[in-house]
Amino acid sequence: MPTHAAPRRRFARRWLDLIGAAVLAAFALATVEVLFVAAMVPAAPSDLLGILLTWAMTFSLFGSWAIACSAALAVVGKARLKRTLVRARGAWVFALGWTLVAILPLAKLRGLFDEDWQFPRDMNALHALLAMGVLFVVLGVAHSVRRRFGAALAERIPRRLRRQAGALVVALLALVGVVASYLYLQPEYLVYECGVAGAIAIVLATVAACAVTPRARRARDGAPALLVLACVIAWLVPGAARDHARFLVWNHCAIAAPMAKVVRDVLDRDRDGSSPSWLGGTDCAEGNAKRGPLLREIPNDGIDQDCRGGDAPVPAPPPPAMVPPACRLPDGKLSVLLLTIDALRADRATLEALPALFALARRGTTFTRAYSPTALTVTSMSALLASRPLADMVDNAMKDGDMRTPSTLATLFRAAGWRTAAYNSFGEMHEIQRRGFDSFNDEWMDAYPRGAESMLTSRTLAREALSFASASDVPFFAWVHFSDVHSPYKFDRDERGRARTEDQSYDLDVAYVGTALDSLFAAMVAQHLLERTIVVVSADHGEELMARGREAHGANLFEETIRVPLVLWVPGCPPAVVERPVGTTQIGPTLGALTGVGVPGWGLFDARPLPVVTEASVGYDIQYKRAVVGERYKLIVDVANGGNMLFDLVADPNEATNIYGSNDQARATMEAAYQRWLDSPGAR
Repeated sequence: MPTHAAPRRRFARRWLDLIGAAVLAAFALATVEVLFVAAMVPAAPSDLLGILLTWAMTFSLFGSWAIACSAALAVVGKARLKRTLVRARGAWVFALGWTLVAILPLAKLRGLFDEDWQFPRDMNALHALLAMGVLFVVLGVAHSVRRRFGAALAERIPRRLRRQAGALVVALLALVGVVASYLYLQPEYLVYECGVAGAIAIVLATVAACAVTPRARRARDGAPALLVLACVIAWLVPGAARDHARFLVWNHCAIAAPMAKVVRDVLDRDRDGSSPSWLGGTDCAEGNAKRGPLLREIPNDGIDQDCRGGDAPVPAPPPPAMVPPACRLPDGKLSVLLLTIDALRADRATLEALPALFALARRGTTFTRAYSPTALTVTSMSALLASRPLADMVDNAMKDGDMRTPSTLATLFRAAGWRTAAYNSFGEMHEIQRRGFDSFNDEWMDAYPRGAESMLTSRTLAREALSFASASDVPFFAWVHFSDVHSPYKFDRDERGRARTEDQSYDLDVAYVGTALDSLFAAMVAQHLLERTIVVVSADHGEELMARGREAHGANLFEETIRVPLVLWVPGCPPAVVERPVGTTQIGPTLGALTGVGVPGWGLFDARPLPVVTEASVGYDIQYKRAVVGERYKLIVDVANGGNMLFDLVADPNEATNIYGSNDQARATMEAAYQRWLDSPGAR
């Protein structure tokens, strides 16, 4: 019996060393994750308790997985694990194996690299590789440095301060190194260099921490640390209900979010994709798949489908859209030209880039606060052409037997006698072009200089639309979608072949679309087409341009992603500026009112009692987030997981301060407005 006791004690000490190294790795990884979010998301540091809880939640996720996987490895293969650890280089092998076994499967590899989570794949790959590198280096260096140098260095520091000093060194060096590296994350092509700098910072932090952290000599030496971590996990998993922290974890932590999803899916008994209420989520009826926050409310059926507190009443249909009283419309039918520019955010639609649009705006109506229905092209344009929010439509927008969209603008105008045509260079929207349009362009007519498999240029689309309008002997409804502003950018290299920054490339692409509008409007004036044509210019969504740590669109609902330009030219209407929030789904009913075509829904000039709501759809099916826009405040709701953000757009136009937990009156106002919207399916 005594013969076996010593090896068991040695194994216990080594196993505790493994646990300590794993927890240290989780500490470093959580620090990297949260520092990344804090550096990239302006609103993240606005709630100090929220950001601390974000780190604690992330650490508890990583730490719990680390302990579970390390324990599983120890139990499954004690002898092999023991032999691996006693070798000089065995710790590096184990560190790599532990990283692959513990982190990647739990985070679900597709969740790191796939678009389901809407983290751009290039930034995602960097983040994942950085995390793997951190874990690998942390574990390897921890064992090697502690084995060779730890004892000598540790003797110089009082024992009671060693572990605290180690944690402090990790935090400080990680903070300085990672934040300093990400300050250089402009322009985008320095991402690789910044990732290397961040990894080096974590390596230095780990080396220093391991040098001052003593090895556990007895099993009970490591027990307090494990007990503290267990208590943290036990408290945070059911109790982290702070809205700010939940929002950051689920929507901005690229590694913690898929891991949290694993926990949620395990606990989600009814498989409705939402967290149970005891976990801080919004599922009011866990176990009942017919009730959950992602479900569509059915009015007056006695059931609260969306878990918002009661059954919704039957909403009154919106009145017919109004025409401004000052308008003096010409006799006869007016044609309609709907122009949408892909990924054009409102603040980048400048006079220098789009002079023709500003000239049209001076003669027409400008809506300074227009919002897209979603932040993805197909769903946004589907909702605009259907004049309905995405929540009232079926999964795949306007594809494959969508029974909730019986008509579109094209089908209604064609039924009323207008000729219809669509000109679009975005391949995924060719299904939409078949919904009511008499004619539409082939998928590929010409290409960018970068290759044959590319989009049509704006000039080609404008030329085709002008040819159609000039040849039409009856009123027409034409939709033209310009995709030149969408990435990959057309002018991403200068005259010498050097890479331009993302901002520079984006602005040059906007200016290129501006030249197409110049020629189109000039030709319409010359041919007297504007005298009998309503012209609408808007966008499907905006573009982040690294404003929140991402370079694309679709995941976030901040202003740069969903606020779009909107200019309406109507012959016979005086110039005007409308500053209240409007949605681009209100374009259709307004066109119907101006032309006499019956298009149900709220118009742009109506005194709308409901807020403007934008939805973030992932994979074109489930709405994970909604932005509720009021006159002053904006509420962003993580529908499935219960996180919330609230911004004062007057005092805080950059959305840098989350006031959801500090402004009770504004929160109540926006929650009530959101409830009115939820209770009005089919009339919103």
